[in-house]
Amino acid sequence: MAGDEVAALTMKYDDLRKAVEFVLRSSRTSRARVTIGYDGQELILLRTGSSARVLAVGCWPGTATIYGRGVLEKLDQLRPDAGQVTLRVVGPRLSFGEFVVDCDWNRQTPR
Repeated sequence: MAGDEVAALTMKYDDLRKAVEFVLRSSRTSRARVTIGYDGQELILLRTGSSARVLAVGCWPGTATIYGRGVLEKLDQLRPDAGQVTLRVVGPRLSFGEFVVDCDWNRQTPR
């Protein structure tokens, strides 16, 4: 990881797209809150009432919380590199491809 980057995970674009769509599909608000974590093998997307997992590799020592359905629309516009996408947290922002959204990052300390 470089600079202010605190987390980065790479996964298949199609898997991430399906997981985000599943987690957000029943949201009636544009301020849907989604928490993103990692268990060492899978990215975990959590929203009240739903969750999804995606195989991923990288370093994600905490959780990122994002808001809104805008992520789904941005994923639809993304041109993945060889079918892969990398999520990165840099400062208070989560990026994927050329898109950036605000996030709340909560670093977890090792036990």
